[in-house]
Amino acid sequence: MNKIMVSLFFIFLFTNLVDLITAYFILPAEANPLFLITGNLLWLAFYKIAFVVVIGFLCIKNTYPSNFIYFMFILILVLGSLLVTIGIWSNVQGILNPKIVEQSAQLSSEIKTEAYVRFVSIIYILPMSLCLLSFKLYEWSLSSIILKRKKNG
Repeated sequence: MNKIMVSLFFIFLFTNLVDLITAYFILPAEANPLFLITGNLLWLAFYKIAFVVVIGFLCIKNTYPSNFIYFMFILILVLGSLLVTIGIWSNVQGILNPKIVEQSAQLSSEIKTEAYVRFVSIIYILPMSLCLLSFKLYEWSLSSIILKRKKNG
């Protein structure tokens, strides 16, 4: 059993469940594009649950075609948990400050979606792209280096 992957999975599962619960209390201000398209929290919940189930299956299987894919999977869980945690914080701010929810509810779906995409790009897509590029460059350069290993270690 891969304890790190199991731990990352449970953190990811927990943050997604808390996000769904807190989103319920700020529905008029919810900015998730899937919610904005469907207007239904159940579709968002279905999507999140399906995604978490797929992630859970991959964690249980614990077989990866390459180090790059394994690293990418870890990165998805780490950055995904961070992104959802920030979403939870935002939801809690809305719960504690009903005026924020009122103001956000008046924004158009287009403005909410644009803000959501910008936020996800900065917190998730950009860091993931840079990390994956860095790892790929690392992999490609491995054959060109000499690692000095310590004795007794």
